[in-house]
Amino acid sequence: MQTFSGTGDKQTGVFTVPDDWKIIWSCDATQNYGVEGVFFVYVYNSDGTPTDNGSADSTCAANKVTTDSTEEHQGGSIYLKVGSSVPWKIQIQEFE
Repeated sequence: MQTFSGTGDKQTGVFTVPDDWKIIWSCDATQNYGVEGVFFVYVYNSDGTPTDNGSADSTCAANKVTTDSTEEHQGGSIYLKVGSSVPWKIQIQEFE
């Protein structure tokens, strides 16, 4: 299972996923002074082209940790671009 975390914008290295997988993400706006946070993840093929599917775009609730997931159905060599105004964590879960 791949795990990524950070604060702010980040691009992961290239990694390989099967045809069915899931992005499990959380963003933490507990220390954001009562203001909602912004969070998004976009999935790109290793050649830099965006995948047809594969993104999370959400608001992180003020004073809370927001958690959600999105299922993906396109395998191959990919990387993620993450943008966030608050700390975040992503896990890549591969289906068996």
